[in-house]
Amino acid sequence: MINIIKVLYDKDYLIEKDLRFAGKVIKLRNGKNYQKEYKYKFQILQFKNNEWKQLVRIDNSTHFGRPQQHIHIKNKIEKTNIKLENIMEYIINLAKKLMKEDQDDNKSN
Repeated sequence: MINIIKVLYDKDYLIEKDLRFAGKVIKLRNGKNYQKEYKYKFQILQFKNNEWKQLVRIDNSTHFGRPQQHIHIKNKIEKTNIKLENIMEYIINLAKKLMKEDQDDNKSN
């Protein structure tokens, strides 16, 4: 069981009409299973086909046998090590790149 002491950050807002940022950081009472006793999730969602779909997410939940920072891109999960203060800019830029690649692929088909 995770014991939350305090929600330190909880944001969800539009970046563009079809692009949304959502992020949350919580401080844990018993954080021995999480890096630095914090649990976090930052994601970019795209509005496509009348629903919000995740493009990119960085969090520190359990993958690879233990809780650690990793990134979800499409259907892949990879370990990563990005400072918390840089995550938002990183995932926004990555999401925009993925959207552009998707648009370019659609144009060539």
